[in-house]
Amino acid sequence: MQLRYYKELDGIRGLAAIMVLLFHYINGQQYSGNLFQIVKKVSLLGQTGVSLFFVLSGFLITRILIQQKYQSSYFKYFYYRRALRIFPLYFLFIFIYFISLNLFNHSTNVNSILYCLVYIQNIAMTFNWTFYGPEHLWSLAVEEHFYIIWPLFIYFGKIKHTSKIALGMILLSILFRIYFLQQNLETFYFTLSRLDELCFGSLLALKEIRQKNSNSPFKFTKSTYIIFSLIFLVSIYFWFILSGKSNFVVQIFKFTFLGYIYFIFIGAIIQLDFDNWFKKIFLSKFLIFSGGISYGLYIFHPLCFLLINEIANLHWMIKILTSFLLTYLVAFLSYNYFEHRFILLKNKIVN
Repeated sequence: MQLRYYKELDGIRGLAAIMVLLFHYINGQQYSGNLFQIVKKVSLLGQTGVSLFFVLSGFLITRILIQQKYQSSYFKYFYYRRALRIFPLYFLFIFIYFISLNLFNHSTNVNSILYCLVYIQNIAMTFNWTFYGPEHLWSLAVEEHFYIIWPLFIYFGKIKHTSKIALGMILLSILFRIYFLQQNLETFYFTLSRLDELCFGSLLALKEIRQKNSNSPFKFTKSTYIIFSLIFLVSIYFWFILSGKSNFVVQIFKFTFLGYIYFIFIGAIIQLDFDNWFKKIFLSKFLIFSGGISYGLYIFHPLCFLLINEIANLHWMIKILTSFLLTYLVAFLSYNYFEHRFILLKNKIVN
């Protein structure tokens, strides 16, 4: 089964990276000016960039797994390629990060390094274990856990049952958040409380493949857009009214709502005609470029911000701009002179 390549997905990935950068850079500063407070409020939407990453990952990974389901090299193809794309830069960054902490006299411990090396920092953050490390890598731990379990469901299960499994995992995430909130535990970082966003991406891939197999064009119905509009408007309302107030109901369902919103968002973009103005935004050179180096942008951005913050006392606008430029430079160099070597190897080792 030959799957269509969607170039605009690189643009969506670029948008997700920029959203996360803006959120971390702006919320990592303290200023009292009115303009900054407005910008800070708007930048909170950038936190959902991780949700967009999760839905996009679920979509892309599920497409790949179903395409390879009946191949003899199913597990080799998937795990080798994932390892070669993710591990080299990840472990290089872990080394650089902890060396940098020592240079700037920041605290760390051996356990924090071990948590990062085995991808359980998100578990440490959930259960309040002592952790001094790159906290933003929690999302990569969630994705790695998903990469371990989801290929097994696809391989050993029937494709016609996969949607039910995904829906069951969405329900499981909601139940875990209810339990965690009752136990006064953080719901934000734990894998089983964030699976719903990844599973919405999987559902989108299953919908695309199902319609492709029935020779129907990939399209949402009008009722889907009506439901989406209602959920989107309700979500925006609660974001303005209840943001930062830790409302119990919002904490339970917000990731499910975000997963559904980005499920529709990605699906709507890929079904648009190429001459559509909205689709052209995600085919723009800047977003495509950002998407291409998005892994490096996500990995390196806290370190770049830390460096700018340590060496200069700048106005917040200048600090954000300088941090952005440095992050893009480092990510560009990382992709072209480090990551690209492993991408080439990734394409050769299985083929």
